[in-house]
Amino acid sequence: MTEFSYASSCPPVRGTPSPLSELDKARYAAQSIVTCVGLDITCLWDETFQTQANLGIGLLRNTVTADPLPSVQPEVIYYVQRTLCTLLGDVWAAALLLTVVPQPQNAQVWGFVGADGDRLAALWLNRIAPTDPTPRQVVDVVIEGPVTHGVVGVDVLNGREQELQTEREVDHTLVRAVALDDFPIMLRF
Repeated sequence: MTEFSYASSCPPVRGTPSPLSELDKARYAAQSIVTCVGLDITCLWDETFQTQANLGIGLLRNTVTADPLPSVQPEVIYYVQRTLCTLLGDVWAAALLLTVVPQPQNAQVWGFVGADGDRLAALWLNRIAPTDPTPRQVVDVVIEGPVTHGVVGVDVLNGREQELQTEREVDHTLVRAVALDDFPIMLRF
């Protein structure tokens, strides 16, 4: 079991070492959650409801702490975690016969299988530091074996799902032109 958190203060607190944006916080947390589930490690978000100070480590955003009645609103990470909990709630890590073409040097691919037999793949490109440019590459995904229900792409950031166009061959299914960046995308099939 492990617990973790990332800080992103809004508005930024002077004197803190380069705080992350709320989007960066959500991005790195999504990568961490998928990785923990892929390694069969229970992960807990530290300081879920930390709203007493403007530390930016909770799932909820504060207004300026001088407000007499600060309104608390969900941050981006709240919605990302909600989507990931729904997707990963009843899955186990599994080796999937899946190939990314061309294979990016910094790609992460995690495979999962659900109790109902559905398979789920998480894919993204690593970015070393938040100041690095966002990596982006368009790839094809080759899924070996039969895919009976089609392939659905899930945007972890927005929770949207979309049936993807596929090409079925005798022994594999091809999903063309999947745009990868440093935010995980999930493929359910």
